[in-house]
Amino acid sequence: MAKKVRKSTSTEEIYPNQPVVEVVCEIRFHGELSAECRRDEFQSKIRKKYPLVLVPSAKPGQALALQPYRFVNEDQSEGLMLGLSNFAYYQKNYQGHDAFLKELLRVTGILKEFVPLRSLNRFGLRYVNAIPFSRESEMIPLTRLLNLELNLPLTGGKTDYKDLSLSLTMPTSTGDLTTRLQRAVNEQTQQEALVLDFDFVMTEALQFTRLRKYAVDAHQVIRDMFENLITDEYRLFLRGDTV
Repeated sequence: MAKKVRKSTSTEEIYPNQPVVEVVCEIRFHGELSAECRRDEFQSKIRKKYPLVLVPSAKPGQALALQPYRFVNEDQSEGLMLGLSNFAYYQKNYQGHDAFLKELLRVTGILKEFVPLRSLNRFGLRYVNAIPFSRESEMIPLTRLLNLELNLPLTGGKTDYKDLSLSLTMPTSTGDLTTRLQRAVNEQTQQEALVLDFDFVMTEALQFTRLRKYAVDAHQVIRDMFENLITDEYRLFLRGDTV
């Protein structure tokens, strides 16, 4: 039987118990010295919201000039990264794609004042989700959370596992989507979780002026994958309808 695919909706539902722990959008471009020599001017424009500066440490075999500076807010839940050939905006207090996109376009608009961005080498949008779980008979209750059946030999038809770590990359009409799934443990609370990591990348004929479209298209691909991957039971939890 063919699997039912959920249809996209024009309005994104924001779940009360949403699992997103970080969202990152990165653009890469040909090296521009203005990204380094005019960094102070860029900082003056974003200082009010991102007052803290984190300077990169030297790493063996890596040029320091290629390592990005970080400009972050007071609680370090949101920030910008600027290097000689790359820029990124990230949130750890995700409030939905509309709010994320609005701030992304604001800060990249400021960046454009100091760095002559035209063509881009790479556009990437990444969503990292953490799905807490409790083991059942010492197993990860995978099929209660995700519509993912791994028909492996020697499992006797079982679909739950003691541990899990996998990565899959699939092409789409606009770019490549890499989905990573692995078990992780919070060192402080010892709570286990499934880390569901979506990383969407575009590399072909990219223009800075189309940044909004890239972000919208990439988000839709990731959202569709997420909605089709989670089970109805887990969706009820995200909506706050079950314990």
